[in-house]
Amino acid sequence: ANSASATFDDDTKAEPVVTFAQPGEYTLEVEITNYNCSGTKTKSTQKLIVVDADYSLEILNKDTIICYDQLIEIINKTDDNQGVSYVWSVTDENSNETTGWQFEAGDKESKKPKFKFTEPKNYIVSVSTKNICTTRTYSFNVRVNKDPEVKFNTFETICNNRKITIDNSKVEYTWYNMPEAEREILWSITPTNGVVEENIDTVEPSYTFTETGDYKLSVKIKATGCSKAYVEEEITITVISDNLDLQVKPDTIAGCVPLDITFTNTTSDTDEIVYKWSVDKPQTKWEYVQGSETEKSPVFNFNKEDVYKVSLEAKNKCNTKYLDFEIQTYDEVHFALDALPVVCGEYTFDASSAQEGLHVTGTQSNIKSINWVVYKSTDNTNGNYQVAPSETYEFTAGDINTLFPIIKIKEWGYYKIELQAQTICNDETISTTIEIEEPIVITI
Repeated sequence: ANSASATFDDDTKAEPVVTFAQPGEYTLEVEITNYNCSGTKTKSTQKLIVVDADYSLEILNKDTIICYDQLIEIINKTDDNQGVSYVWSVTDENSNETTGWQFEAGDKESKKPKFKFTEPKNYIVSVSTKNICTTRTYSFNVRVNKDPEVKFNTFETICNNRKITIDNSKVEYTWYNMPEAEREILWSITPTNGVVEENIDTVEPSYTFTETGDYKLSVKIKATGCSKAYVEEEITITVISDNLDLQVKPDTIAGCVPLDITFTNTTSDTDEIVYKWSVDKPQTKWEYVQGSETEKSPVFNFNKEDVYKVSLEAKNKCNTKYLDFEIQTYDEVHFALDALPVVCGEYTFDASSAQEGLHVTGTQSNIKSINWVVYKSTDNTNGNYQVAPSETYEFTAGDINTLFPIIKIKEWGYYKIELQAQTICNDETISTTIEIEEPIVITI
């Protein structure tokens, strides 16, 4: 098999030396003649592959960007006659073992495997090759993209005239493998009236709402192009007034017990207000007739005379307001006059007397007016009373409008002493009678 590319030092030796000048596939043949056996000849052949001591590794894959779940097929044009073996591996960008990839076709020893990447991140695809003469390595970067995602969290009601920032408590971004330098974001809001916008091309824009109402807030993010050009999301937010304008009025602030009072509340319900009522006196003196401490328009019953302070705390998302109402309640006042004795000559009626006077039950400050009237019987019997002539009696202390006067009756006869009382809660007229006998005059 002598040729220009393969030569023997001696082709008749049992162990010749062959020199190969070029790589390639060769067939080595040996013919043995046995002269002791009548010249019997035996032939044997052996195929040989001669490789280049400095082979060329021709893998054409370069640094690349693909989308999530796409495949990469290795383009390998290395000469099969070089006797090259392969060991493929995938690591993260720090050359550490990583997950998120698999062989879709072939395996780690294949010449042209296919890789599938299931997680968006940066990978390094490497191959270690060798033949009997040389070892070579090759690697390239794979950036796996996935479109970013944006999600709004539930927005609480927003107060007007206050600046809010749309931070990570209100919106969540998932950028996957998108570098910060490539991120493009733009916010918009409708309607635009009554809104001051700031930093609307960042991940944390700010807004100040000067008017109330519903607004539609939208965010638009540039995508990687894997499935769409942009990712968009929107949410409706409600802006309420930071001026908590309470409209609460009791139907009365004073009256006689038992007294029911309705607190009519016409405050706008759109303000999402939480109410808390309280009274500064023990609940033995009052109770809720309708509703409870959280009622918007409760009805109270007051059953004892007192001065009450009814308080209201009202809260919404923006403000807390307090209202106090003073409620005055009154008891009825009742009067009683003692029975008077029969006396001779004249009689002095002392209204403050414990035995022959006036008795008052209730709060005397509830009395609005007092009027005393003295009557005298026209026929000297216990009946047919007329207003007594002024010369028959006199007020020695106080007068007709004094609660506890002293009245002196100077002439004999039948008299009726009457009290006409007007109080805040009731009017009463009471009377008592007295007989003053004529003195016996003995003339000798």
